[in-house]
Amino acid sequence: MSDTPEASPKAKPAFSPVRLGVTLAVVVAIGVVVYLIGAAQSVQGGDANESDAIRRAMGLGEPVTNRLGAGYADSDGDLVADTPGSEADLLDPGVLTFSFIANAEPGADADLWQPLVDHLAQATGKQVQYVPYTSRSEQLRAVRDGRLHLAGLNTGSVPVAVNACGFVPVCAPGQGGSADAYKMVVIVPADSAAESLKDLSGKRFAFTQPTSNSGCKAALVILAESGLTLGEDYDYAFTHGHAQLMQAIADKEYAAGSTASDLLERAIQQGELDESKVRVIYTSEPFPTAALGMTHRLKPELAEQIAQAMIGFSFIGTPLEQEYAASGADALVPISYKDDFALIRRIDDAVGYDHQRALEAEDAQAKDADE
Repeated sequence: MSDTPEASPKAKPAFSPVRLGVTLAVVVAIGVVVYLIGAAQSVQGGDANESDAIRRAMGLGEPVTNRLGAGYADSDGDLVADTPGSEADLLDPGVLTFSFIANAEPGADADLWQPLVDHLAQATGKQVQYVPYTSRSEQLRAVRDGRLHLAGLNTGSVPVAVNACGFVPVCAPGQGGSADAYKMVVIVPADSAAESLKDLSGKRFAFTQPTSNSGCKAALVILAESGLTLGEDYDYAFTHGHAQLMQAIADKEYAAGSTASDLLERAIQQGELDESKVRVIYTSEPFPTAALGMTHRLKPELAEQIAQAMIGFSFIGTPLEQEYAASGADALVPISYKDDFALIRRIDDAVGYDHQRALEAEDAQAKDADE
C-alpha cells in the first residue's frame, strides 16, 4: 500500500531494530506513558504531576512482558491459544456470531461485511449473524466469554484479544497474498510552521484513544524518541476516534495529532477530509492492519471450515471492493500473529501496556457504568 504523500521532507523511520532499543530506554527513562482505559470524555492535561498520578493509578509506565493469560495453553509456540483439550470447553454453536471493529456507527459495517457473512454461512452450513458493537471492551469481553465467535479487530486490540481473550487471528485484508499495512503518521494543519516532531514542543498533541496503536501508543514512543516528554514538553488531548482527530487537526483545534495512513488516505479519497487542510510531518515504518479471526474454543473441524472460508474471500463485486479501494486490498489473506504482530507486541511491552490489566480495568469501568 502506498504511503500518504508528504508535504514536508520525510522523517527517518522510527522502528529499525537498533533504534527500537534506544526508544525503549528513552520511554522508561522519561516515563512518558499515560494510559486512560475507556475514557468517557476527552482528557486534557499539561501537568507532569497529573501524568505521574495517572501512571501510578494504572500501574503503568515501566516495561512489561505480555504473554497468554492463565487458562490458555500454547503447545506449538505460535503465541496464540490452543484449542481446549476438554470437550466440555469446546463450542459448536447453532448460530455463529461475527462483528467487525467496534465503532460508534456499527450499522454500516453490517452491510459492508454481509457478503462475508453469507459466504461463511454457506461454507459452514450454519446461520451466521452480524452483531454490532459500539464498545471495544464489550466486543473483547464477548470474544473472551464465547459469545462472539468471529471478529475483526483493529491493530492495537489484537494482542489484547489474543492474550486476554483467546482470540486466534486468521487473516487480514490484502492483495497478492500479502496483508495490508499502514503507517503511523503525524499530521498538522496545512499552514502550520511545524516541519518535524521537535517543532511540536510546547504545543497540544491529539491522540485518538489510549487503546489505539497509531492513535496513541506508537505515537508516545516516537515522541519520546524525539525528546518530547508528555505533560512537560507538550500538552495532550483524546478525540476518541480517527475521523474526529483528522477533522480536529484540519479545523486547527490542536497543533498536531497521530493517525493511521490508510485511514487518512481513505478519508481523503471518500471526501470526508479536505486534503488541502492537513499536512504530514512524520511517517513511521509499516504496521499490520486489522485482523480477522475467531475464538480458540470452536471445535477444530468448525474452526478449520471457517479459516478456509475466510482465507481467499474476494472483495471483488462486493461493497468491500470500494471500501478498500484506497489500499488496493481485494481479498482476505493469511497472516501470522507471531511474525506480523511482533512490532506491535514490542511497543505494548515497551510502554507498559499490560494486556491482562487493560481488560480488567475495562471490565471494572463497564461494571461501574452499569451500577
